[in-house]
Amino acid sequence: MEDFNVLARTWDNEPRRIERAKIISQEILRMVPGSKERTGMEFGCGTGLLSFYLCHERSYCLKNKFPPKED
Repeated sequence: MEDFNVLARTWDNEPRRIERAKIISQEILRMVPGSKERTGMEFGCGTGLLSFYLCHERSYCLKNKFPPKED
């Protein structure tokens, strides 16, 4: 497997990944009753793209196997 930080540098630049994260976050907010009042945790968050779209609506904690993405 390639180094996570190498892949992460450009992972979120791909439009299909951004669009997918937006759609999934909208569906989570739609399907989970009271989701705007709750906190959330994402395990295996990778670059955090999905959580980026959810964190504007709630408090969110990200957990990942790999070290944080280097900027």
